Amino acid sequence: MSKRFDLTPDPGAGDSTLHVVYHGRVDGGPAFKIGTSVKYDEPSGTRLVGLVNEDPAAGVLYSAEDYEPEFGFWARAIEPTVWAEGRIFHTLNTYDLGYFTFGFIQFAVHASDFRTWLRQLLALPNASDFFPDLSLKDGRIYSGVTNLETGPQGEERSSDPLVHYFNPSLASVDHSEVLNAARLVFWTNSDPAVRRLQVEVGVQLFQRYINTANTLGLPIQGKPDIICAAVCDVMHEHGERSRTAQLRAAISSPDPMPQLYRIMGDYDPERPNRFKARVEQLQAAGVFGGRRWNVAANNFETIAA
Repeated sequence: MSKRFDLTPDPGAGDSTLHVVYHGRVDGGPAFKIGTSVKYDEPSGTRLVGLVNEDPAAGVLYSAEDYEPEFGFWARAIEPTVWAEGRIFHTLNTYDLGYFTFGFIQFAVHASDFRTWLRQLLALPNASDFFPDLSLKDGRIYSGVTNLETGPQGEERSSDPLVHYFNPSLASVDHSEVLNAARLVFWTNSDPAVRRLQVEVGVQLFQRYINTANTLGLPIQGKPDIICAAVCDVMHEHGERSRTAQLRAAISSPDPMPQLYRIMGDYDPERPNRFKARVEQLQAAGVFGGRRWNVAANNFETIAA
């Protein structure tokens, strides 16, 4: 039986008021925070409005130790990026051109990572409790008889049916935006299986980044784990193929990390600091610095002492 989500306040058809804190209740249970409405001013002058939730209170933080038994060193390889993204499994952002991003490593609704995660969520036995209107048909996400994975129907990202389902408008906060955020925040914080799927998809994503780096001919053979993690972070932030020339130049230089940090900080100047702080902690603990990438084995190998 599907769960009843009560939203306070309920924005209805849209509310552009800022700094409203939205809360939810499930089946009359205790209130939990969904997010706060904020603005984002585009360089063009357009004002975007949406939700943000980066509050660790009542949430769950990523801990690599919980997932190392299943995912091995990959649970560590993603860690600096997880720290750069906030580490909170319920991290929410619906106020910028990503429309709806969610999770400890920020899956974006328009991208394959979010959709892969959502498909796996919908395959869980309790999926209909949270998304009674969604289903999987032939491996695609449907709402009733409508395929939500047909892709953008025009120039704008909002014309993508799945994007529109999660966030119909960037001009205001809408009922479906708050409801879907509430569903994911509550389900994520209450069900370890949902968090495990975030980690699984995050690991698969970083494995894909490394394979893409190899396909693009980036000189990653024999490169230390720290450099590989930084390359993956740049791809995660900027797109897998958008900074190929810069990545090649950085990796080929005698001292790659300063250049990689510069690329990493293009959008968010503080991101390299968050990434570097965790890298240094992992180095001090002996977790990073003892492995290098082996292209032939398609995996990290231990550097002989």
